[in-house]
Amino acid sequence: MTISNITPLPDRSSFSRVLAAEIRAEMGRQGVSQRTLARQMGVTQMWMSRRIGVTGDVDITFEEAEKMAEALRMDPKGLLLAVYAIRDSNPEPAD
Repeated sequence: MTISNITPLPDRSSFSRVLAAEIRAEMGRQGVSQRTLARQMGVTQMWMSRRIGVTGDVDITFEEAEKMAEALRMDPKGLLLAVYAIRDSNPEPAD
């Protein structure tokens, strides 16, 4: 999935949208569902969907991003660096 395929949501930061997309991409690479990731983190599937779903409406906190990365056996720093690189290479148009 590329950034251009994400529909901007007015109440979500661009960083959180890119972070959610990168987490979904990693989940796809690993064959992990939202339900499975939610179980691994001890949260509900609805909680997970509101953060990483394409139509999610809740920004992901730093602590939540760390926990998601760890549940996916990713380096949290690597995840955040990847998100910054993606976001910086695809700036949002000015309003």
